[in-house]
Order: sequence, then C-alpha cells, then structure tokens
Amino acid sequence: SSLLEQGVRAYDAAAIIGQAMTGRQELTALQAGQAAAASAVKLNEVKRLLPNAYIGGQIGFQGFGYNLGNNQAYVLAQVGLQYDIFNGGQAKSKIQQARIEQEKRSAQYSEVQQQIALEVTQAWNALENARNAWSSSRQGLTAAEEVFRIVNNKYRASQALLLEYLDAQNRVTTARLQVVLAWSEVLIKEAELKKAAGQ
Repeated sequence: SSLLEQGVRAYDAAAIIGQAMTGRQELTALQAGQAAAASAVKLNEVKRLLPNAYIGGQIGFQGFGYNLGNNQAYVLAQVGLQYDIFNGGQAKSKIQQARIEQEKRSAQYSEVQQQIALEVTQAWNALENARNAWSSSRQGLTAAEEVFRIVNNKYRASQALLLEYLDAQNRVTTARLQVVLAWSEVLIKEAELKKAAGQ
C-alpha cells in the first residue's frame, strides 16, 4: 500500500534520450567502427604518399659437402624502398573506398541514434500513459469507496438492500484490483524505459 502511495519518479524525456545516447552499447560499437574507418582513410592516404620500406636478412652456409667451416658461412642483408609511380589509380580507389566506408559508418551511427531516440520516446510515452491510467484507477477507487461508504450507511440504517451493499463492496474490491494492476503496468513501463535508456 505504501509502495502504491509513493508513485514513480518523473523522467524528463530530453534528459533520458541524452542518457541513452551515452549509455547504449550499440552507439559505442558504432563509434569504434567510425574510428576504424577514419584510420583506414588516413592509412590509405599515407600509403599513397610514402614509399614502402623493407629490411631483410639471411644467415647460412653454402658450399659443397657437409664441412662447416668459416669459408662456407654467408650473411645477406637487404634494405629497400618501393614506391609506385603509376599503379592504375589503385591508391585513389582505395582511398575513395575507405571514405565511402567512413560515410557509411557515419550514416549508420545517425540512423541508430534516431532509432534509439524513437525507442526511448515510445517507452517514455508508454510510461506516461501507464501513469495516467494508474491515476485514473486511483480516482475510480476513491469514487467506489465513497459510494460504498454511502451504501454502507444506508444499509446500517436499513434503507438499502443486501444486494446493493454487496454490489458496492464488489466495486471497491474491483477498483482496488484495478489500482494494483495499473501500478504493476507502471513498474513494467518504467523498467522498459530504463532498458531503452541503457541503464
């Protein structure tokens, strides 16, 4: 009973949407994807401008037979740079592909943001509707209790039938049940709002 009296805390729709934008895992994953796409663009731009460098080496033995002496040992070291002067536009194509992927990730991020905002708004509206239904059911309970009080007084004064008394009592019981059911719906909708907000 005391739980029903305290109500549910009020949520600001704009604040809860802002909280959802920072707390949802989907957005975190998409931000990582955007960062990876931006890195791919930079990497392809740098690869286009700078040559590929490589260093290599070998140590071994060569010669005839299985005599391992100092005159059969060799060391080979290589250092090289490779720069493509003309590659048929492949570098530009890779950069363009990376930019398209970056734009695609950005569009995905915006789309998911809009979906989350819509989901949170719908959950907030559902909570407000459930809260209004709970308030209405409490008013109905108050009205049923008042009618029962009047019928009870009439019944005690022998001015009402037993049937009227039982009907009023039944209406109070039904109204109490409606209040409890409406309250459970409020709690469910509040949990759905918290879930949508990423709490």
